[in-house]
Amino acid sequence: MNGFSDFRDMASTYCGDGPVSSFIDAEINLSRFSRQTNFAYPGAQELLHHLTWYGAQVKLGEMAWQRIEGLAKGNVGLTLGTSVFPDSAVLGYCPSCRECDFQHYGMTYWHRLHQLPIVFFCPIHGDRVVRVRIKRSFLHKEFPVPGDFESDQNSSEPKFSLNENFWRGVAVMAAEVLQGAELPDADLMFSVMADELRRRKFVPPLSGGRLTALSEQLAAQALDNPSATRSPETVVFLKRIARSFDEPAAGMVLGRIVLLYWLFGELATVRERCRWLSVFGSESEISLPKAATIRTKLEAQYRRACTAYIKAHPECTRLDFQRAEYRNFRWLLHNDKIWLDRQLPIPHRGGKQFVLF
Repeated sequence: MNGFSDFRDMASTYCGDGPVSSFIDAEINLSRFSRQTNFAYPGAQELLHHLTWYGAQVKLGEMAWQRIEGLAKGNVGLTLGTSVFPDSAVLGYCPSCRECDFQHYGMTYWHRLHQLPIVFFCPIHGDRVVRVRIKRSFLHKEFPVPGDFESDQNSSEPKFSLNENFWRGVAVMAAEVLQGAELPDADLMFSVMADELRRRKFVPPLSGGRLTALSEQLAAQALDNPSATRSPETVVFLKRIARSFDEPAAGMVLGRIVLLYWLFGELATVRERCRWLSVFGSESEISLPKAATIRTKLEAQYRRACTAYIKAHPECTRLDFQRAEYRNFRWLLHNDKIWLDRQLPIPHRGGKQFVLF
């Protein structure tokens, strides 16, 4: 493409600042990539929302919005592997979507929705998603399109029997979320889920035996033979989805969609419940506190360090704090600037300033 003999050459030109040893694992300089490809999307955040699943994870409360801002600003490492290949180098496609792409565009491509580990059926055609395992080293030279490796299908996936109606519904809800439909506030969705799970005696707290009970109830709808002896892969799969409730980072990618579909059946019902909650509050007398995220823990830690320093040095300036607690200062400056400015305001300098231009 454009004279490149190897995708690693392209990655070093568009994504990084020097030669890279792996196309799929090359760290992307997203701000630079956005500048060079601004004919497609106006900025890094728009690119992340349209081409990855991070935007949906933020909307669902599976990922802190600060992380996607950090990705957009280049403060956090981003690779093709983490944003496109959720399961090593396994890609999925719908055979009917492939034919439609050929008819409409003369070529085919990998649909983002088909790559999610929770999507087993195409929500448009109802076909089972074909999973193909691709050698990572092969991606250095050529990027395959759907159907190139039909003989190399990953026949061992999934390792359990599925309730087709249930997982088709999950795929439809995932498509609605990924296509940019406006979602309720993530905290509202969490509270609505908490109320429903509390009514079903799973919370509080969602841990230990109750987590197992939730997996058992989920299996009754998600699997064809819920009473049969389950493989270890099945148990891990169900538990990871269950953990999407209170440990989003430990769950499946967009695993909360599975729980929302199981609890409410469609996204319209979720929206309606959130509207009621925003007006009338929680249906339960006892609210379930949301598990502290890594962001809130860090925020509390760095704020304590700042207030402790100010208390020990009442006359300190912003520069004094920066010199003494540089790491704390930098984190607060980039992640909690409004609070930092209230504690240590930016000084308003009097007198004339140098005029450079």
